[in-house]
Amino acid sequence: MKQVIRGSNIYKDERGRTFIYDKRKNIGYLIQEKNYKEYQLYSNRYILLVILFVLFSNFITRWEYVLILIIIIGIGFEYSYRKKFLPSLTSFARLKQIKRVTPIESLIEKGNKPTCLLLGLAYLTVSILMMINIFITKTDLINIVGNIIISLGAFYFALIHLIAFLKMHK
Repeated sequence: MKQVIRGSNIYKDERGRTFIYDKRKNIGYLIQEKNYKEYQLYSNRYILLVILFVLFSNFITRWEYVLILIIIIGIGFEYSYRKKFLPSLTSFARLKQIKRVTPIESLIEKGNKPTCLLLGLAYLTVSILMMINIFITKTDLINIVGNIIISLGAFYFALIHLIAFLKMHK
């Protein structure tokens, strides 16, 4: 099965190969099938940090400690991505005819309608439940902000999946 990769800096060249493209350095890093799962982890690193922040803030009473812990984990993620993962990929300088692949295009290219619909509905459900959680639980401002951020992110992913699902049916 062909893996389709999503992300804000994902591009395809004239041969249809998928790259992480660094505009500042004008270098493309080729993503092969064997690198797909590792790339997925790194592409979701910021979302993971927000989720970890909300999770840790439920167990650690001082939000300053949680923030310091999240910053340390974030630095670790970024260092690992920039210094270990990217250099392990095949790099190409001065790529020609690069086309950005939007998340909706990549979902349509994958063509899995049932999964796309189910994920869209699941993200929508998570978004609604996170907002309900704010009103049910009596919590501090940090947790409320975290819940809102997660809810908005889940709503964004729900929209992407549902739009892609509708475009697949045309």
